[in-house]
Amino acid sequence: MTSDPQRLIDPGTHDPDQNDTAILQIMDTIDERILELSQTVDGATFATSRTTAPWELSLNPSDVVAELSALKAQRTVWTFLNGISSEERCDGDMSRVHTRSHRIAMEEIVKRSDVLRRAQSLAIWSEEDHRLRNQEENSSIPMDWSTPCSHTLTSPSTSLDPDGVWRDGTRIHPEDVKTETMFWHYVWQLLLSGRLTQGDENLRIPSVFQLCQAFGHDWRAVSLSGGLPYHVEQGQIEGNPHRWLWLHTCRQLASQDGASVWERAVYGILSGDIANVLPACSTWQQYIWATCTCYLIVHRDQLLYDYLRSSQDFRVCEPLDPEQLVVRPTPLSIGQLLDKAESAFFQAHPDAHKDSYNRVIKYLAVDNFQEVANELYSTMDSQSSDRSYHRPSYIEFAARLYLTLVHAPTEDDINSRIIVHYIRYLSTTPDLQHLIPEATLALPEPIKIEEYAAVLRACANNATREWFLGRAAELFSPEVVHQIQQRLLVMMVPARTEDGEFISKDVDDLIACQGLHISTAIHQANIFFRQFIADNQFDDAVHLYTLFARPEPPFEQPDDAREFFCWSALIKARCKLQDLERYLSKRPNIIAPVLGKRDASEVLDNMQYGPTKQDLAIWNETKESFFDIARRAVLDVVRFENGWMRFDDPKIDAELAPYRLMCLPDLVLRMFSSAEAFDADHSAECLNVTFAVSETQFRAYESFDDEHMDFLLKATRDAYIRYAAAIA
Repeated sequence: MTSDPQRLIDPGTHDPDQNDTAILQIMDTIDERILELSQTVDGATFATSRTTAPWELSLNPSDVVAELSALKAQRTVWTFLNGISSEERCDGDMSRVHTRSHRIAMEEIVKRSDVLRRAQSLAIWSEEDHRLRNQEENSSIPMDWSTPCSHTLTSPSTSLDPDGVWRDGTRIHPEDVKTETMFWHYVWQLLLSGRLTQGDENLRIPSVFQLCQAFGHDWRAVSLSGGLPYHVEQGQIEGNPHRWLWLHTCRQLASQDGASVWERAVYGILSGDIANVLPACSTWQQYIWATCTCYLIVHRDQLLYDYLRSSQDFRVCEPLDPEQLVVRPTPLSIGQLLDKAESAFFQAHPDAHKDSYNRVIKYLAVDNFQEVANELYSTMDSQSSDRSYHRPSYIEFAARLYLTLVHAPTEDDINSRIIVHYIRYLSTTPDLQHLIPEATLALPEPIKIEEYAAVLRACANNATREWFLGRAAELFSPEVVHQIQQRLLVMMVPARTEDGEFISKDVDDLIACQGLHISTAIHQANIFFRQFIADNQFDDAVHLYTLFARPEPPFEQPDDAREFFCWSALIKARCKLQDLERYLSKRPNIIAPVLGKRDASEVLDNMQYGPTKQDLAIWNETKESFFDIARRAVLDVVRFENGWMRFDDPKIDAELAPYRLMCLPDLVLRMFSSAEAFDADHSAECLNVTFAVSETQFRAYESFDDEHMDFLLKATRDAYIRYAAAIA
């Protein structure tokens, strides 16, 4: 893994007022939620309201403990990101630095080294996170200890060396061994939290120095302070100018026989002796902390020694320690350093869970944005039943982190899938849907258009859709809004239920949104008409035809407009034929009083309450109007300008040819069937339709196959015979 790709957050270029503030706000929000859920776990009232911070977290999780654990892990990531965003970076070599202070020289050395600076950030991050996670444990460290080795020393010791009793062969009482081991374990625990010199009085957490004093080892508190760097300011001197000698001594103590694992680890971490530190580590984070801290100490002190030897005037400075005391490690990249720590951890803990949050931190540490994005997406998209992740919380975390690292939309649709996944999660969570518009701002324009249109398409009602359209107008450019509206309409296609029925909402949505982009709406309406007619769902076609606004010229897409008018003419004709058939079926039936065939009372009832001859006359007069309207509507289809569903474009013409074959013969024969079944007085109207079918200008006859043509000819012959008889 490379260690120096383009930096994720460059301290020299990022805007601290925006990026740092955003990270701190997220951390504050998470802290509030952690507190809320912690009270729930502790038996307080269940969390029922969302926090009011800028980023809202998942509401009422089914597993409170899982979300609480996830939020604590996420806060660890944000803590680290906040740390690396605050790194101080400096270019140039140390020849420009002139100081007698080892501490200042150390700081300048770290600023000029990407590896040391990041190793230091990792160490500080781990200590801060350990402090936060282990406040209760550290505050329980006892401060009232009995006299060291009180069980072993039954008489005053004659040794001038306070540790002499542990090396002069004296048999140590088991209780004293236990107490001493406990003491070193507490020292180690405090070092994990970075509390060598400073405790926390409010939380009643001691520093290592305070613990040593409470244990009766004041001399050890002074001894352990030997690693503090030498510093001179206004005549005040602090720290140890002979640091390398002290480090060498600590390394020897870390390897002494009979010392507990904790004592070895304490001296090892103070001197950079990683071999004696790792046995005391138990978590991935502790392995990272130990490896980075040890590498930082030995590598920084080597560079410090070389700087002092080449720059200091030892006539006014303390002489340097012998060079053989300086450890010169093999230089490593930050990636190699982390790989080394991880390898040691998994070798010691082969069954350990490979945590996604840890991998994110690792990739952030090496400034590998693509690996961060890949890890976020692969985890948030995982359908695994692994309960170590609270999936809703992780999805929100991944989106926040991605948005924090990407300051402007990129044309990278691979990484944009993180935000896409987040938006789709928000879409399925009603109380979070209001966050969708802002989230889409981080998407490249083509993906933004596609996803926002999909959100509009999924809206349960038109009021919700109008709200999203309003937010789009506020956030996006007019051109983007226009394309979103157009894409929304394109998404509106006929869909079916499991029973095979068309979903009425699809038609209603198209009708409601037709004004967003007329030409696209017309195109989609044609798709619906084709499907409805092909599947004999005429009522659905009528519903769309009735409520869809008629387009007016000029037409952006003339062929789409022509097809729409063709469908409109057909549906209108079919409706008029249906009206005619319904009217003809209600013809009044004048019943003559034939007593020989009917009961007398029935005849009298019909005569008294049934239709009269006047009713029949009124019906016949109205019938003429119905026939005329139906005939005109059918002729409007047969004589549609340049032919019904005929197009100059060969591709479109061929595409719609099956609909000509399906619809034209059916419409004409319906006209004949109505006249033949209900009335014989309108044969002339039917003959007019046949004549229109035969006209070469409209070529309607080409849509009749042999079977339909035979039927038409027979119907025409019968109509002619009836017409001839009527005029004879």
